[in-house]
Amino acid sequence: MGVIINNPTAAATATGGIRENYFKNPAFSIIQRTASGTVPNSLALPTASLGYPGEAEWCIAASGGTPTYAFSTANQTLTLGGAASTTAIHVLQRIESIDANRLASKQVTLSVEISNSLLTSVIWELFRPTTTDTHGTIASPTQTVVASGTWTVTSTLTRYTATVTLPAEVSNGLEVRFRVAAQTSGTWVISRPKLEEGSTATAFVCDDYGVELTKCQRYAQLITNGCQTPVAGNMLYFFPFRVPMLLTPVQTTISNGTAVNASTYGLGAQNAYTRSFGITTTAANGYILTHVSLYSAHIP
Repeated sequence: MGVIINNPTAAATATGGIRENYFKNPAFSIIQRTASGTVPNSLALPTASLGYPGEAEWCIAASGGTPTYAFSTANQTLTLGGAASTTAIHVLQRIESIDANRLASKQVTLSVEISNSLLTSVIWELFRPTTTDTHGTIASPTQTVVASGTWTVTSTLTRYTATVTLPAEVSNGLEVRFRVAAQTSGTWVISRPKLEEGSTATAFVCDDYGVELTKCQRYAQLITNGCQTPVAGNMLYFFPFRVPMLLTPVQTTISNGTAVNASTYGLGAQNAYTRSFGITTTAANGYILTHVSLYSAHIP
């Protein structure tokens, strides 16, 4: 069971107690990259390695303009700032089939705190992929909508809920998406989302920091190991994963300390037994590797 988070606008707890939250990092406590920045003008997202600013396991995509985003671990909020020409902002999370399978053919309740200083409508949508854990991008989806609706919102942070019965096909996975239209100015705030079994919303919960970090590291990890090979020739470095990853990860950043000559890197496939990855390098006069930074393998 997770830890109850202070939530002044939480829905009343249903008879039978507080239920599990199926979202990863619902309090935005895990930020493995920059906590704030600009959302690109692209709906060719998400992919296995793109579309997750902050590496908080929440994808943010926009069309028409380039709004801003800011995660706050203190306030448990995601704030989206409007931008000129913006025609839509999408915020979504994909739930892996191994977890979504437990929700197949069951009634679930979605709840979240929302405010918007410009718009009065927020659309919520639930999708299931055609193929297990392969949803495609927003622009080119390989998924089917299983439920949707619209909340009428205000500029005051308020909790909204929706209850639906999911089909058996969500055993392939599940995506939950929040969407607004022309957010050309103002701010859209999302706070403390929850997806749970049952017909009523119960108080917001999430697991403690260590457990939430482990959940996120299945899809993105920051590796900071260091090692040195002071000999010439080809070298192979092995780095253990913090936890086993969903897919073979994609290298995004690598840093060398004082490599004498230029080196080349090749990311080896995930080893199913050691749960590690390898980096091959070539250096004529030895090589020092200071750290490998952020590998990601999100649900595509």
